[in-house]
Amino acid sequence: MQNIKFLLLGFIAALGALAVEMILTMLFPGEAALVFTQITFLLILLVATEELFKFAVMLKSVSTTSFFRPSFLISAGFALTEIFLAYSKNTGIIQNNLYPLLAGVGIIHLTTGIICGYSAFAYKKTGRALTPLLLLILAIVLHLIYNVVIIKLIRN
Repeated sequence: MQNIKFLLLGFIAALGALAVEMILTMLFPGEAALVFTQITFLLILLVATEELFKFAVMLKSVSTTSFFRPSFLISAGFALTEIFLAYSKNTGIIQNNLYPLLAGVGIIHLTTGIICGYSAFAYKKTGRALTPLLLLILAIVLHLIYNVVIIKLIRN
């Protein structure tokens, strides 16, 4: 039952991030059309939003003795939500290119989610914010690099 709880928390975190992302897109309408073609301030905000939502859920879910299982399951719930939304939306991506893209979404969210989980674990364990903050920045940067690679691949 605990595993399902963690998956659902990932689902809720993804929907929360999506809601904030929709608001940010409305606040930056000029950049919204450019997000899938170039690096913009909005793209950085969108990536940071996703990682902050993951971190917030991880902070409530990991303990001082265990972080991997909750982090993995929450990240899987987050990734599955984003994969489902991307697959159901299928914005004209050629079908044989869609599956590697969806696999990449899963891998990046699992990777950054485990980093966010360890960040929350480190904060709970030590009470210090510097290491968790640096790990959160690392997760944001990795996610941003992934998005830039995808933008480059789509543009070519």
